[in-house]
Amino acid sequence: MVRNFALIVIMIVGVFALVACDSASEQPGASMTAPGAGNGSPTVAASAAAGAGAGDPSPTPSPNAPDTAAAGLIKRIAFTEENETTNRMLVSWETAELPEGPLKVVYHWEKLFIVLEFAEADAKSMSAVLDGIELGGKKAEIIPMAHDEKQIQVKLLLPVGTSAPLSLGGLPDIIIERRETLGYVPAETAGKGDSDALLLRAREYGVHLLLPAERDSVALQFSEDMLPALPVDRDGRPVQAEWEDMRKLRIALGEAGSAQEPYTESYFRLDTLEAVSGNRLYYEEGSLVIRRMPSSVWKDSLSGEALPMGPRDRLYDQLIISPDKRSYVGVVSIGGPMGDGDGWSYAFILEREGKEPAVLEHVFYSTVEPGDAPISWTGSDSLMYTSYAGVFTYDINSLTKTILRSHQRDESDNIHFAVWDPFRKLSYVLAFQNRMESGMVSFFTYGGGELLKTEEDFSRSALINKYHLLDLSVLPVADGIYRTKTREGLPYTEYIGTDGSRYTADGIARLAADGGVYLQLYKDGGQNIIPAGWRFWRPGEKERAMAEPPGQGQGHFFVSGSELILSLEEAFYRYDAKLDAWPLWSPPNGEKGAEPVRGPDGLYKVRESEG
Repeated sequence: MVRNFALIVIMIVGVFALVACDSASEQPGASMTAPGAGNGSPTVAASAAAGAGAGDPSPTPSPNAPDTAAAGLIKRIAFTEENETTNRMLVSWETAELPEGPLKVVYHWEKLFIVLEFAEADAKSMSAVLDGIELGGKKAEIIPMAHDEKQIQVKLLLPVGTSAPLSLGGLPDIIIERRETLGYVPAETAGKGDSDALLLRAREYGVHLLLPAERDSVALQFSEDMLPALPVDRDGRPVQAEWEDMRKLRIALGEAGSAQEPYTESYFRLDTLEAVSGNRLYYEEGSLVIRRMPSSVWKDSLSGEALPMGPRDRLYDQLIISPDKRSYVGVVSIGGPMGDGDGWSYAFILEREGKEPAVLEHVFYSTVEPGDAPISWTGSDSLMYTSYAGVFTYDINSLTKTILRSHQRDESDNIHFAVWDPFRKLSYVLAFQNRMESGMVSFFTYGGGELLKTEEDFSRSALINKYHLLDLSVLPVADGIYRTKTREGLPYTEYIGTDGSRYTADGIARLAADGGVYLQLYKDGGQNIIPAGWRFWRPGEKERAMAEPPGQGQGHFFVSGSELILSLEEAFYRYDAKLDAWPLWSPPNGEKGAEPVRGPDGLYKVRESEG
């Protein structure tokens, strides 16, 4: 029987073992962060002879492909690797155009899959090819796949840190090697606690290197001896760079942007580089984004006093300060959603007095930001942050992350909202019962890491645009709690006092102030609800109308400390309750180039060249 494009899948499972590594596989200064920070995903390489083609993980094709029976049967051979959460393609070859010289595939993750695509082959011929598959002279174990008779898994064992030849019938042998990740760090600052650089391995966003704007070049120290290829820019054009030795690459950065710009960003492709061993930087790890930040200082919005500065503080977009003022989290904005999501991706870096920084998350997709902060302190030694996938806590002493609540694989019970109550030492979590069917949200109360109370059928949310639902916010205060629900599709706020009193008012609670709360109103907009103004409300009293903000509903509102701020066309306005007006925001000391920063600490950031 003839099958066109029949697929055979071969799986090589690496056995984790304690194997002594030579100097070429050690990573000098593998991380600029404290233990627990992590140093990114593994990388993979596939190469032909030394100096194989740059830029594409597939080696340069050669007309001298082997003319064998196997080559005639097999149209294409591809390698992918897989870990517990994902998989990725390493290299793909057309067998009629196999590259010259010895073939080698370097991988790092637990499993390596080989996919054979047969052009025309009957069962007998395919079986003969499978019988000839060996790794290091050992026959493969064939494992049929129940869901597809055209796919067969072949399980091969390869200890970590070793290599062996893979025989595929009459095709040339391919060396399979499992190595440590090919890594790099800024050479000038590797392993230094007072470093003014920050390296973030942000997965699909690429590697981000944050530097002071004064730097006109950066040297990258690699973990292995490298071949002399050079990086290119986003469009594949050569960039100004040179190898200072076999492990140190210096890249010229040129001049930074003006002091008025928040930062200057440059993009480099490092997937053109290859180690002597065949290791490469794969996909997202081969993308390097260098962000240079101008000199700046953080100040308190009420007093205008400058905060004590650390060497990396200019690199952060937010500072979230611990209750005891001895630690803070620097937040770096990485980028927006990859698709139609309503969240944002951040890096979280823990800064502690007298200790090296610890990267808590190189990239975290946040979908819940109570008080306009993607991460919150739940004490002076613990933190909490949330995405649709779960609510996480972090102990800064042990640098351990714990899941308070997670969603199911089908995402039917995604997390909708979560907040820490500092007055009662409780966590409130809102999660869908069945997001795809009812959209109903349940309310869960946690204390000491344990579920204390469940309120089923708490409320439904409402669409605020085609893809996104309104957050049913929860706002704890000293004398009670404000909770948002909906009725007839519009949000309203329920206040429950510690004395047992209950009151309601239209709108969603955004900021507690002056014994009451600022409520943002909404109205029916047809397909979704739309903003409809603001009111101030003290429970038990009638709501008070607030002056209409500038911009006729345009712009972005956020909380900065005790102030409600509107960002509109590169200007900032604040609500003044005494005047019932929205004057332009201005810093206490009148500095130019100052901007209020969202979040609970009421800070602003000013570029020193303009202060």
